[in-house]
Amino acid sequence: MNDVAENNIRLSRWEEIPDFGLYLDQVLTFVRKNLPDPNGQGEKLFTSAMVNNYVKMGAISAPVKKKYSREQLALLIVIGLLKSVLPISDIRDYISAEITDENSALSYNSFCDMYETAHGRAFEETEAKIASGENSLNHALIRAAVLSCAQSSVAGTLLGRLKDKQKQIT
Repeated sequence: MNDVAENNIRLSRWEEIPDFGLYLDQVLTFVRKNLPDPNGQGEKLFTSAMVNNYVKMGAISAPVKKKYSREQLALLIVIGLLKSVLPISDIRDYISAEITDENSALSYNSFCDMYETAHGRAFEETEAKIASGENSLNHALIRAAVLSCAQSSVAGTLLGRLKDKQKQIT
């Protein structure tokens, strides 16, 4: 589960995701445990309406007999982490395919490793600058926000390239 001690985020790996159907209220509880607090205030915004919209948009498949599978739970965690950076339709079109192929476990676990490593490095670097006096807490906040915007821009550029490449193929 998610051990969030600010810089210590651990996402549930494929093997730790229930391999039996969960009802929506159980899904929300499980997914929320795997998402970081977006503003440090104890709020983990992930609702049943969001899940229903992701199903309607085709980002995840519809539940079977109102139960969600391991694959759907993994996708919901990925969506929950990436939705602030990428549109849901792009997550659906370009990222969820990685999680739903024949190597689902490997792809999902690799995603978790990437996320945890990136988060840990960013947090450690920020904390070191604050501790050394190089950055005040306020400056560190501004720097983190600017870096987030810059990385989001890079992701958007790469997404554009990927779309262009797909158009050339078709």
